[in-house]
Amino acid sequence: MYSQSIGVDSSESAIIESDHLNETEEDVNDDYDRLSEEQESVREILSSVSDISSASHPVSFALDGIG
Repeated sequence: MYSQSIGVDSSESAIIESDHLNETEEDVNDDYDRLSEEQESVREILSSVSDISSASHPVSFALDGIG
């Protein structure tokens, strides 16, 4: 993986390393995937007890462009 500097404005202090951005994006995607798996697990558990409980799954929001 090569590193490239990205200027977000004319200030030298505003340079962001692309490697850092790529790593952060990977971390966010990994966390989102784990959250999606947990959400599915909660849905399955609640579905399995729907005959004895009126609990419903928590509301979640999809993030466009993630995952």
